[in-house]
Amino acid sequence: MTIENGQVIDPANSEDSVSRPLYIQDGKVTDSAGNSPEKLDATGCVVMPGGVDIHTHVAGAGSQAQLAQAEQTGLLYGQMGYTTLLDPALYPALSPSAHKIAQKIPQTDKGFLAILSPQAEALKLIEKKDWSALKNFISHTVTGSMAHSLKLVNPGGEVCHYAGIDKQLDGFNVTPRKMITAVSNAITELSLPHPLHLHLNDTGTTAGYKTAIGTIELLEGREAHIPHMQFSTYGEKDKKTVSMAPYVAEKINLNKNISIDIGQVVFGSTVTITADNELAQRLRHVTGNSGHNIEAGHGCALHMTQYEYSSESVMNSMQWTAGLELALLVDDPWQVFISTDHPNGGPFTAYPYIINLLMNKDFRDEEFSRIHPKAQNNSPLKNISREYSLYEIAIATRCGPARRLGLANKGTLKTCADADIAIYKKDNNFDSMFRNPAWVIKGGEITAKDGKTIKMVEGRNFKLSNQEPV
Repeated sequence: MTIENGQVIDPANSEDSVSRPLYIQDGKVTDSAGNSPEKLDATGCVVMPGGVDIHTHVAGAGSQAQLAQAEQTGLLYGQMGYTTLLDPALYPALSPSAHKIAQKIPQTDKGFLAILSPQAEALKLIEKKDWSALKNFISHTVTGSMAHSLKLVNPGGEVCHYAGIDKQLDGFNVTPRKMITAVSNAITELSLPHPLHLHLNDTGTTAGYKTAIGTIELLEGREAHIPHMQFSTYGEKDKKTVSMAPYVAEKINLNKNISIDIGQVVFGSTVTITADNELAQRLRHVTGNSGHNIEAGHGCALHMTQYEYSSESVMNSMQWTAGLELALLVDDPWQVFISTDHPNGGPFTAYPYIINLLMNKDFRDEEFSRIHPKAQNNSPLKNISREYSLYEIAIATRCGPARRLGLANKGTLKTCADADIAIYKKDNNFDSMFRNPAWVIKGGEITAKDGKTIKMVEGRNFKLSNQEPV
C-alpha cells in the first residue's frame, strides 16, 4: 500500500508536515510498496502514527461490565485513530479474566501494568533492605501477570492511612518516601520498558499538590510517570479547595525525568474505578453511593462508584480547569499526555473535545465561560494564550506515550514500525477532525473510513519480554 499526497507528522523522527509518500507491506512501514497496487490519496490530510493511550481502564478489573463493552471499546477507539491501549491497573489475581477481556477488544493492541501487591510483602523486603528479593518480587509480579511493566498505587496505603510521603507506615520502619525510592531503583535495575508508574499519595485531597511536588523532588534523577496528575493538584485557600496546577506544572518543567498524563475531567456521568482505598472511601462519602468492589486477593480490591461531573459544581469546574492548566503550562509536550483516566475523569471518547480545547483558545474561552463563576475567578486559564499545534498533539497523543512506554514500533512512522496509522482531513474544527479520521490503518489493514468502522481486526496483548503476544 502507498499513502500519497499527505503531510506526514511524525515527531518521533522530527517530521512536521513533511510531504512524502508512506509505504506499507506485511503490516509494517517500509521503504517501498513492493508489488501492491493499492493507493490512498491523502490530499489535504495529515498522516500520523496511530494513537496511544497511556492510561485507560478497559479490561484490568476483569469485570462483566468490561467484558460486555469490550467490542464497543475497541471500535470506538479505532474510529478515532487510536491503535494501542495501556490498562494500568492489573492485580495479579485478576490477570486471567483481564487478558481474556483484552483479547476481545478489537482494532487495538493492549498491554497492562501489574499493580504491586500485596504491599506488605514489598515493605518487609524494603525494611530488611533485601534489594535482590524485592527485584524478584517485582519481576514475578509483572511476568506472572503477563504485564508490560509495574504500577505503584498510593505507596503504603494498603497498611496505613497516609498523609504525605514521610509518615512511618504502621507496622514497618518504612515511609512512603523509602518505598517509592526502593521500587523506582528496582524497576531501573530490572530494565523494565516503562519507568515507575506512580499513583501519588493524597490523590484527590487538598494535600495533594504538596505531596505531588514533594514526590517529584524526591524522584529527582529518577525516571517516572505520574498518571491523572489533575487529581493531585488541589490545595486550600481561605478554607476552599482550589487548583494549584500552575505550581505543579512549574515543578514538572524543572524535572525533565517526569512525565504525566492529565486525567482531564469531562462534564457528565461516569463510573470511577480505582485501587486507591482512601480515594474510594472519599468518593463514596461525597456521593452517598456505596459502590461496588472487585476483590483482588490479599485483602485488595478495585473500587467502582458512580459519579456525576457538573459544570454547576465549583469543585468539578475547578477540576476541569486544573487539567487544562497542566496541559498548557507544562512546556514540553514530551512530558504531558492527554488522558481522562478513563472512565474516572470521563470517557475516552472525549479526546477530540479535549484536543479542540487545547488547540483553539476561542473555543476554550467559550467553554470556560460556562463553568461555575467562582472557579473562573480562581483560575488563570483565561489568561493562557497557548494553543497546541498539530505537531504537539501528535506528541501528546501518540509519540510521547509510545516512547514513555518503551514501545519502539509504536507512535512512529519510521521504517519497520508497525503500520498503525491515522490519516486526518485538515479541519479548523479540531473536534470533528480528530473524531472522524479519513482513514485508520491497523497492522497494514484499513479498519475505519470517515470515522466509521469498515473492518474489524484482532489486536494483540503485549507483555514484558519483547512485547510478546499473550
